[in-house]
Amino acid sequence: MKKIALLADVPNWAWGIKSQYIQKYLRNEFEIDIYYLERSGNYRDMRARTDYDLYVTYTPRYIEHINHVPRERRVTGITSHPGFERMCQGVDFNKKVVAVHANSILLYNMMKNTHKRVFYVPNGVDCDLFKPSEKTINRNNVIIGFV
Repeated sequence: MKKIALLADVPNWAWGIKSQYIQKYLRNEFEIDIYYLERSGNYRDMRARTDYDLYVTYTPRYIEHINHVPRERRVTGITSHPGFERMCQGVDFNKKVVAVHANSILLYNMMKNTHKRVFYVPNGVDCDLFKPSEKTINRNNVIIGFV
């Protein structure tokens, strides 16, 4: 079974939760470990290991944490529009990682000409958590929000 190390920022935050879902839904196909790089994370444990088939970060800012493994096993992501220019300035992704994932089609389009292997991987929705309510909705008082 292939082994993957996911490098998130902190537990129970966006990338940490995303990593937990990836681990949950792909556990029959891959052995996945999650490492947290911020706030006293467990990344020191990961730095001692070189046995993963793939090391995945969600931002180019964390590529430095996986420089101890060959480029062919390093993947990074672009997940932020405001930080795109700043994070990508002067970075030759073809030399740093084997592939790049983008969670929006706009970021994918921005990256597809800068790396040979760019993949569009949108954020998912947990249908067990977000599902239609059984309650009757008063259509005159509907509030919709998003982050």
